[in-house]
This record gives sequence, C-alpha cells and structure tokens, in this order.
Amino acid sequence: MRIVVMRLAVLLSTASLQTLAVAGPIHDAAKAGKAEQVEHLIAAGTAVDEKDNADKTALHWAADAGHLDVARMLVAKGADVDAKDFQDETPLSYAVWEAHEDIVELLIGKGADVNKKNANDERILDDAVRRGRKGIAEKLLRAGAKCGTNHAYSQVCNREVGKN
Repeated sequence: MRIVVMRLAVLLSTASLQTLAVAGPIHDAAKAGKAEQVEHLIAAGTAVDEKDNADKTALHWAADAGHLDVARMLVAKGADVDAKDFQDETPLSYAVWEAHEDIVELLIGKGADVNKKNANDERILDDAVRRGRKGIAEKLLRAGAKCGTNHAYSQVCNREVGKN
C-alpha cells in the first residue's frame, strides 16, 4: 500500500496539485467571477487575502480566470498584489500564463513586483517570453521587468529580449 501511495504522489504534478487545491467560498466565488459574492464575503469578515491549501488568494484565482471586475474589487479592498502561492507564484504570474493583458495592466498599475522569482528561480518576464506573450512582455519591460539569470527559460528570455 505504501508503494502505491508513493507512486501516486510522484504522478501528481504541480499543475494537478493546483487543480486539487481545496478552496474556500471566497476563492470559489473569485474563480467563478462572482464579484458581488466576493464583496459580500469580505464584508462578512472573510480576509481579502485568505489563502487556500495551495496558498492561493482570491486574487490569484481571479487573475487565473480572467475576471477583471473581481480583480479590481479585490485590489480596491486591499488585496496583496504580490501574494505568493506554494510555488512563490503571484497573481501577476497567473495573469501572464493565461494571457489576461487587462489584469496584467491592473496589477502592474497597482505596484505588482514585475521582478519576483518563483520557487524555480524564474521571473515573470522569462515566462511571458517563453509563452510568446509579446504584448504582455512589452508591458512588463516598460514596467522595469528583467529576464532572470539562472534558469533555462531565463536564457531564452535573454536571447529574445536581449540582456537587460
């Protein structure tokens, strides 16, 4: 039995673990784009930066799903634009991955750190370039983003963008 459990754990990827994240009502509402429900939960005492079991906040979920109205409301209520999940990914990372330029603009405009590194030593610009998100990469560059230095994706970024 122990071997089966160990093999199962090895098969679960980071993406699978994120999908299996046990979220609370605020996370579910943010993911579904239910701004009024999110606002009601906050008014009822739910912390705006409450984390699920993958350390994701409602802002992570809204950024991932592309719900600009929810993201705006969460930021207005004081959500941490640089909150980190269990892989040190921020809401900006999720918006870049899913190509939600409007949320990228919102988060940059609210002071999100465009040079944070995740647990794999990647920067957000590295990922934007790797995924071919040219418009987003340009926004990140204008905001002062730099390619990383210690990861394979950083090498791709530096080759594409040039040493910055």
